[in-house]
Amino acid sequence: MTLADVSPDTFAGRPTLAGRALAGGLALLGLVLWGLGVFGAAQLIQLSLHAPLRPKPELSGFSVAVELAVAAPALLVALGLGRLRGEGLDRFGFSRRGLGRDLAIGLGTGLGLMSCIVVTLYVLGALQFGPVSQAAPTLARNAAVGALLFALVGLAEEAAFRAYVLVQLSRAVGFWPAALTLGALFGLSHSGNPGENPTGLFTAGLFAVVAAYSFRRTGALWFAIGFHAAWDFAQSVLFGVPDSGSVIKGALSEARVLGPAWLTGGAAGPEGGVLTFVALAMTALVIRFGLPRRSPA
Repeated sequence: MTLADVSPDTFAGRPTLAGRALAGGLALLGLVLWGLGVFGAAQLIQLSLHAPLRPKPELSGFSVAVELAVAAPALLVALGLGRLRGEGLDRFGFSRRGLGRDLAIGLGTGLGLMSCIVVTLYVLGALQFGPVSQAAPTLARNAAVGALLFALVGLAEEAAFRAYVLVQLSRAVGFWPAALTLGALFGLSHSGNPGENPTGLFTAGLFAVVAAYSFRRTGALWFAIGFHAAWDFAQSVLFGVPDSGSVIKGALSEARVLGPAWLTGGAAGPEGGVLTFVALAMTALVIRFGLPRRSPA
C-alpha cells in the first residue's frame, strides 16, 4: 500500500469490514507499543538516575527526561507503523504546513484563556497571589525549564493520544466516535493524579475532543500542541495553581484558591472548575473561525 492508495481524507472510514478491522487492530497495536516503549524508557531512566518511577512534579532535568520518555515512543510508533503502510508522519499530525502559524495561535490561545480564568478568579475574590520568593536568576532558570518541560508535555500527550492512534481508530469506527473514545481514555489517564476531581477528569476528556477537532480541521497537531503546552505552563509555572491536581515545585508565583470548588476547581485546579467549560468553548470557536481547513498530507 502506498500513500497514493490512501483516501484524501486521512480520517475516512475504511470501506470494507476487513479494512476497518485492520485499522482498529493497528490503533490498538499503536497504543500497546507506545505503552511498552514508555515503560521501557522509564525503567532505563530509573536505573540510570536512581530516581523513583513517578517523581513529584518539579522543574528539573528528571521531569524533562520523563516527558521525553513519553513523547519519543509515540513518535517512533507513528513513524514505524506508518511506514509499514506507506504513510509518513505528515499523515499523523506532523505536516510542516501551518507549523508556525498554528503553533503561535495555539500558544496564544492557551496562555490567554488560562490567564483570563486566573484573573477572573482573582477579581471574584476566589484566588490570591502570594509573594515572589525566588531570586531573579532562579526565576529565569525555572521559566526556561518550565517552557521546555511543558513543550514536551504538549508534544508527548498529543502524539500519544491524538496522532497515529486517532487516525487509525477513525478509519475503523469514524472520526467522532474515535475522538470521543480517546477523549474518555485521556480523561481517565488523569484519574491517578492527587487532588483530581470528576469535573477535572471530564474537562480533560473534553479538551482531548477539542484538540482532535483541531487536527481534523488543520491537518496537523501544531495548534493542539501549542495550546496544551501554554495552558499547562500558565497553570503550573506562571501562576502556580494546581494542574490536574498536581502543584509543581519552583513555580514563578504561588497563587492560592479560596472560593468554592465548583468555581475554582479546588485541589484539582482551574481545570476542575466551570470556567474551563467556557474556555474550551472559546477554543473550539478559535479553531473553527481562526484556523484554515487543510488536509493532513
